[in-house]
Amino acid sequence: MSNHNNISWKLVGRGSEASVYFDEEEFRVVKKFDRSSIEDARVKAERELTNLRDAQERTRRHDRISVPNPMGLSQSGDSIYMEFVPGSSLLWHLMHMQYTDIELKEWADLVSEGLSILNSSEKMLQPDCTLDHIFVGEPNKITFLDFGNGSEQLDGIVHYTTESLYAELIGSTVYECSRASRSVSRKCLTQVGRFLGLLVDRSSIDFSDELRSRTWERADYRMSGGSFARTLYYQVKGKWVFKRIWAAATGSQNLAEDIKNDNARKSESCKLENVFFVVSDFPEDLATLSNGIHKAVHGLAEGMSSATDAPALKVLAIGKRGAVDTRYGYTVEFFPSFWALAAFVRNQSGKSISVLNSIFSVKNNVLALFFNMFRQPYVVAPHLELSERLFAKNRITKWVYWNLIEKWSLRMAVGVHLLDERQRDRLRFLGVPTPSFSSPNGVLDSILDATPEMTWSDTGPVQFHFFGRIEARTKGLDMLLTAVSRISADHSIEVFIQGPDCGDLQSLEAEVVKMRLESVVHFVPPDYSSNPIDIMSQYDVFILPSRFEGFPVAAVEAMVAARPIVMTDVGGLAPVIRANELGIVVEPTKESIEAGMRRAIASRPDWKKQGLKAREYAISHFRWGAIGQDVLRHLEELTAHE
Repeated sequence: MSNHNNISWKLVGRGSEASVYFDEEEFRVVKKFDRSSIEDARVKAERELTNLRDAQERTRRHDRISVPNPMGLSQSGDSIYMEFVPGSSLLWHLMHMQYTDIELKEWADLVSEGLSILNSSEKMLQPDCTLDHIFVGEPNKITFLDFGNGSEQLDGIVHYTTESLYAELIGSTVYECSRASRSVSRKCLTQVGRFLGLLVDRSSIDFSDELRSRTWERADYRMSGGSFARTLYYQVKGKWVFKRIWAAATGSQNLAEDIKNDNARKSESCKLENVFFVVSDFPEDLATLSNGIHKAVHGLAEGMSSATDAPALKVLAIGKRGAVDTRYGYTVEFFPSFWALAAFVRNQSGKSISVLNSIFSVKNNVLALFFNMFRQPYVVAPHLELSERLFAKNRITKWVYWNLIEKWSLRMAVGVHLLDERQRDRLRFLGVPTPSFSSPNGVLDSILDATPEMTWSDTGPVQFHFFGRIEARTKGLDMLLTAVSRISADHSIEVFIQGPDCGDLQSLEAEVVKMRLESVVHFVPPDYSSNPIDIMSQYDVFILPSRFEGFPVAAVEAMVAARPIVMTDVGGLAPVIRANELGIVVEPTKESIEAGMRRAIASRPDWKKQGLKAREYAISHFRWGAIGQDVLRHLEELTAHE
């Protein structure tokens, strides 16, 4: 490797044959074979480069399985340059994170498929694969590393078979877990073993005495050598680790079959009888629903009620004591205090779970404390994107609150309900290994099945419509006004901001006057009596300039109304819009919002085509009935072990 001591290169690992350096600026890796003579190093580097290119060709068509991108050899010929998305090894994830049986099964399916692709009967590219050589860089994607021994004889292995492959994999895992630098517990070893059991279950071999013997042989080979103290340490710790992992792995042989019959087991003993949706407040008159969380809770509860043998569904809120029996399959109950609400949950008979909606809520954190005291399982639904932007304002206060209170509430929960699959890794990065699942927000079937009067104007001022809470910072309305002031100088536009005032209406109206935009920007009071689809159909383009979102219901409703969409890249809906080309996605900045609005104006001839495409997608993917039943299945899975 030329110039591997450059300041951008960081040593990240040393093996028996090579050292690995990482360029943090370019996401490049260089593997230098510095444990051999220069002639042997060149042979090994050339062999690994050939195997890596072969592996890349085999995995080219798989979007969830990959290998590093080979960039070539160094000038000296003893090093390989590669590119890949950085992350943590699968072994690290299994030892530091908590996974449900369903999640372990998904990982096992993915790894098993990768092993079969890379180690075919014609040529085994990675016969010495370990869980430390499998990296998790992106959600639900894995990268296989280290192809130096492909089609070469490993010490002690002459004939490559499926059994030798898994003996090497389990044995090397035992060795990695036995290292002095690793702190292990019975709990993490049990999870590693359960995963390996599921992995072997997908192969053509069994947990035989021969496999056990060969596995320990591979582990013992890796742990042998060195000083007497090192050998003694590995003999003691290694055997303990091997015993724990093997016991958990063999105990998991039938786990796959158990998972297949999971629904049957739930119907007998794990079926939920009560689901409580906990919110800080909730309107008694459902016709006035406007808050995104309120809409999501209402839709989810109604969606769950459509399930066969649905549990009793209640929305619990703080307020004047009383109950409202809705016609949507759930009831709303109000309590004068946290203690009264928690006591109500505690006194309910049958298997129950509570869903705490929103984070950074003192009320919810107090309730989480009570639920833990009463041993009542609960799930947290943040309804927000856990991005760095969330901590941008009042950073110190939020980080202190997060680390002392919020993180504890999330860690003690049985699960976290996310609106975006990408947030799972972010949650774990923030120190919350709690099992999680994701599902989108939706739209009620009654709205989806209605046929609004849809028109698209060809002439006249372009009418942009914001539909949501009037909240300057969170909803990005301050950035919207700046963008409008620039666009209105050379385009004929109108902007209608509609929704309930959350305290910022007066200041925004003053800003409009200051910018001399009175003829361009109009504030419209909320309309609770009309169908939101009919309201949105009156305008040309829906715009959502938010800094923070979870999965914006208003944007989904705009899709149903077949409106062209301009929205910022926050929350769980933005990647869907971008991936399926259903609208314009921009960064949450003034300049980017302005550029997105100009693109929408320029694409006027395509509004109808784009709007109808978005409507079709929303109708087929965002029905609360299907979403509610899917979330109910996840809740039952989370409480199955309680």
